[in-house]
Amino acid sequence: MSEPESARGAGFWIALVVGWAVIAFGALQLIGQKTGLSGATQVATWVVAGHAVHDLLIAPLVCLIGIGIASLLAEPWRTPIRSGVIASVLVVAVAYPALRGYGRKPNNPTVHPHPYTTGVLTVLGVVWGLVAVWIAVRIVRAYAGTRRERPRQVSGVHRNFGG
Repeated sequence: MSEPESARGAGFWIALVVGWAVIAFGALQLIGQKTGLSGATQVATWVVAGHAVHDLLIAPLVCLIGIGIASLLAEPWRTPIRSGVIASVLVVAVAYPALRGYGRKPNNPTVHPHPYTTGVLTVLGVVWGLVAVWIAVRIVRAYAGTRRERPRQVSGVHRNFGG
């Protein structure tokens, strides 16, 4: 639940005013910079459609994938693999326009001068290498913890020496 209005402090109201001022400035700049009202309408349509696609398709899909991973994997693998999947999806989503070659112009080879597929695969390799290290550290810590905490057994009776 949200806080009652009386509980909101000065920081909230300052942030509200500054935030709306930034939004108004951006909207005025969008309308004034060669796009006009029709261009601003197109941008607004893309923003609204983008939010709708995110809320109706992407977010539920991410939740379902997270639930699937949680139901299939136990710790110590669950959290690192979930994080690796999220990082991988973000990397591919950010790189998607470059991977598809959007904006490429035959008369200007400097628009997309790098091998983006190789770069994305390298980043994904680093992400999953870090996931592997994370899992290995968790396994070693879990194993070391069970060795330290294992009680000694003397003639069928468990004794915990040292504590």
